[in-house]
Amino acid sequence: MKPLNPFLNRNKITNPSEFFGRKNEIEYILEKLAYPEPQSVAVVGERRCGKSSLLTHVYTQLSQDKENLLPQFQNYVSILLDPEEIATDHPEDFTWIILDELISENPALLNFVKHHPSPDAQHALPKRNPQIILKNLLKEACQQGLRFVFFIDEFELLARNPKLREARFLHYLRGISDNYALAIVTSSRRPLSEISYDADPQGSPFDNNFSQPLLL
Repeated sequence: MKPLNPFLNRNKITNPSEFFGRKNEIEYILEKLAYPEPQSVAVVGERRCGKSSLLTHVYTQLSQDKENLLPQFQNYVSILLDPEEIATDHPEDFTWIILDELISENPALLNFVKHHPSPDAQHALPKRNPQIILKNLLKEACQQGLRFVFFIDEFELLARNPKLREARFLHYLRGISDNYALAIVTSSRRPLSEISYDADPQGSPFDNNFSQPLLL
């Protein structure tokens, strides 16, 4: 049987067995994430250059193939977010989704949350602020030695969302990544410096604490 040519696939590659190359880029991202305080990384490149496939592959390694990585990665909790696939433009709903993804990835995180942060819970507990819940979860979990990585694909879509911009959601993300053992790995066509300035001209640059951009 003739082997499949992986380079004919123009969609995002989600199956690790179909992912080829990018060894240096994978090693660069994992090296930054392996720091005692994980370092954030921005992956920048044109459309269809493989940004989404790269993020998905590294995320899959961290979430499903930890035994083949460095020992410290055993304590990592990683989630993959694609704003294009998230049907909400409200900061609170987006934060609930982050919380649900984290608990789906590691159900033990429920121990750090008094109430289950599901979409149903936000209606049952309207006075509960999901951003405070997430901040407290990260604080307590990091004190127990856990480390976190948020992979955010198509970052421009999140940054230019008017309701997220109005709520200064990037400012919130930067705050929790500054204060806790949380790295953010983004993919975008434009440099983060340009994206963050357009989203919040008066705020501190979102990319201040990012490593050197990884250009594809």
